[in-house]
Amino acid sequence: MASKPQLLENVGNLTKLIEASDYEILADTGPLYQLKSTLERSDFPSGLKYSLIDLKFDNVSEGQFISGNWDADSLEVKLHLDIQMDANQPFKYGNVKEALVEIDYEALTEDGEIARGAWHLDFHHHTTGQPNFIHPRYHIHHGGRRIKENTENYGELVLLDAPRLQHPPLDLFLAFDMVLTNFFERRIWQNFREDTTYQAIIKSSHEHWWKDYYGQIADYWKFQTNGVSDVQKRKDAQQENPYLIV
Repeated sequence: MASKPQLLENVGNLTKLIEASDYEILADTGPLYQLKSTLERSDFPSGLKYSLIDLKFDNVSEGQFISGNWDADSLEVKLHLDIQMDANQPFKYGNVKEALVEIDYEALTEDGEIARGAWHLDFHHHTTGQPNFIHPRYHIHHGGRRIKENTENYGELVLLDAPRLQHPPLDLFLAFDMVLTNFFERRIWQNFREDTTYQAIIKSSHEHWWKDYYGQIADYWKFQTNGVSDVQKRKDAQQENPYLIV
């Protein structure tokens, strides 16, 4: 399990790696220090938690634009997180009370007009009944709160509440790695991923957040009898992948 001391150590190690890197990928590591401070103050009986506010990435790849009508140097990417565990539970899949990860970005057109986009991943308990549309508990979709709050002119862009795409849960480290590997060139993210300390941080998150998540989904095929316990295993799998039929 991911204990509070382990998390604090990993946050510190990740921050040191970023600051020591030959590649300037962040405008400021201050948000990571603020996150660490939040985690240090969080109380195990009340539920461990941390928040990341406006972690701004610098020098992202210009190859992300699918058309040539943008000022490539203006692309700005930010990462935000709010994650809280249930009371008296470690940071681990299955113990989540609230989880929200947002990646938002903006750029200028060649005419100097600002345009925005965002992806957000969150967690829904479905405690108030089943939704009308397919709604994986952990899902990612385009748009989100920050787009609605900051955008007045949507131009030719249509933002829908669907589809919500099934996605494995993300903690700080997995979310950071997601931005790193999707918005930076291979030479940069590969440099981080070849570092043994970085590998240990990411593998730890894989163990705590993805092993049981994928194991729960795999149970759908492992428990195929009509017994009560097997049916429940398949229902649990369906919570993560509602496209499965029980």
